[in-house]
Amino acid sequence: MAPGTAEKTGPDTGKRALHNSRGRAVRRIRIRYALNALLAVLAAGALAVQLTYLCRGYNRMARFYGLRDHCLDAAVIGTSTTFTSYMPMEVYGKYGIASAVIATNMQFEGTLPFTIREVEKTQSPALLLIDLTPFIRHHYAGRPDWEAGDVNLFIRYNVDSMKISRDRAELVHEICRDFGMGFQEEIYYHLDVSRYHLNPVNFAQMRNEMHDANRGFQHLQKEGGEAFCAGDMADTDVALPLEGIEERNLERLFETVGSLRDCAVVFFCPPVYFETEEEAGTKNYVKAEAEKRGYPFWDLTEEREAYGLNPGTDYRDALHFDSLGSLKVTEMLSDRITASFSLPDRRQDPAWQDWSADFAEWEDLRGGYLSVDRAAAGAAGA
Repeated sequence: MAPGTAEKTGPDTGKRALHNSRGRAVRRIRIRYALNALLAVLAAGALAVQLTYLCRGYNRMARFYGLRDHCLDAAVIGTSTTFTSYMPMEVYGKYGIASAVIATNMQFEGTLPFTIREVEKTQSPALLLIDLTPFIRHHYAGRPDWEAGDVNLFIRYNVDSMKISRDRAELVHEICRDFGMGFQEEIYYHLDVSRYHLNPVNFAQMRNEMHDANRGFQHLQKEGGEAFCAGDMADTDVALPLEGIEERNLERLFETVGSLRDCAVVFFCPPVYFETEEEAGTKNYVKAEAEKRGYPFWDLTEEREAYGLNPGTDYRDALHFDSLGSLKVTEMLSDRITASFSLPDRRQDPAWQDWSADFAEWEDLRGGYLSVDRAAAGAAGA
């Protein structure tokens, strides 16, 4: 403005000021609406996620998520063979070792690294035991022989009970890619609300966390009669290499455990029986590969007789144990754990009193399991 001149005022100037003021008010309103809409979307998403947790029918991982953070000294990872093999609370009662089984039915070979990631998020165990049954049984390689409904069921075993996260999304994408699924099929597994909406609401699964005095062990009731004939089972001294995607998954598993800090890693095979020489040969191969990289491999199939395992009383089938067998396998593993590692006794530690309280509940549960299986074994021997 030139010196000596006055700023012009008038009706036009007032209109512009009023217009600018109204514009700013409109922008504030729009921003507020946008923020409210965003908050509504986020709230609806959170409620939808929680609804899937409350309505999930398969909740194996929810039992792990229900554990108090950083309470585990040992974690046992694997599949259904694993959760019928090992009784964590039995080991707590005898040695005070705080351990748990983190396993799902039909866990895929490629899921094992993701399970380890889930453990790392909330726990800091000094020992990680990994059951390599998924490789020995060729869970991935067996899919051409699955029946029509098995693909959906087995994928859900691997992803349904996992908390919704970036890791879960990556696992879903990887499985769907390996199975040759398209975008729409993959979305089905990502956005799982539609699969659960007919299930009953279980408020015990709030936040996908569930109290479990079994600490991941699951009892499979013996059905009576000899589970199988040991003489019909297979064995071999030959090592049969993995191929393709299974070899890739084994390498990635080794890479995953190699990145762990302050955690000892042991691979193992429970004292199962092999239905084919291929399974026995694969066990020999993964054992050699683990030992080649400096990891211990506990082959419990070599100790079946030493611990008195009997197909007529201790097995539900060649790959799973009843509670009588589970006690013996737990003794096998705990003997090795205590001989090889110095894990703390938590029984008198005030911070682990919740475990001591759960041990009383476990004793009742164990008594029921053993009673049922002893009756079945007695009926089989009658």
